[in-house]
Amino acid sequence: MSTGVKQEPTATTSPSQEPAAQHTPGPWSISPTSNPSSEFGIVAIDGTIVSRLDYWHDEAEAESEANARLIAAAPELLAALRELLLEDDFDGSPDLNHWRELTSRGRQAIFKAEGRQ
Repeated sequence: MSTGVKQEPTATTSPSQEPAAQHTPGPWSISPTSNPSSEFGIVAIDGTIVSRLDYWHDEAEAESEANARLIAAAPELLAALRELLLEDDFDGSPDLNHWRELTSRGRQAIFKAEGRQ
């Protein structure tokens, strides 16, 4: 019987043991909305609207855009962290090429979140 309480993965839980993601699959991007003068849209690759962020005055536009970038980068950030921290086959002797690929994906996700992509 389910208690309704979501069990969080532990440091020893492998990705295959964790529940499937409940969010809209990525990648996500910032997209124009029906009201581009006061909101940012976060859209999935299939066109699904994930979220909208409203802002009420010009001073808030830059902060709202930064928030939208961070939200849009969330699927890539999650994927990079999962790969980096929950590697199933890590035996203590990392393959440097694999490690470089993982860290590169992590950096790309950070750059996307920071608007440096």
